[in-house]
Amino acid sequence: RTYLSIMKTEIDRWWSTANNDVEKAEILFRNGKYDGTTFFCQQAVEKGLKALQIKQKNRFEKIHDLVKLGEDVGLPEKFLRCCKELT
Repeated sequence: RTYLSIMKTEIDRWWSTANNDVEKAEILFRNGKYDGTTFFCQQAVEKGLKALQIKQKNRFEKIHDLVKLGEDVGLPEKFLRCCKELT
């Protein structure tokens, strides 16, 4: 396997896990479990941002702060504000 295929596999793994967390959040939201909803939303965004970090920089940071992750990948300010609220 090449380095690029390994990186693509890693990106796909993070993205798949993020999508799985979105599905969990949707189920919890439909059932009025809002604390779990916000937890899985935060997790989904974090994993999506880490997938983007890997794609852009070939690495990800072992942090949970969505704003710092978002800044690192160049998110627009309006999304950084959402990240701040969700964090």
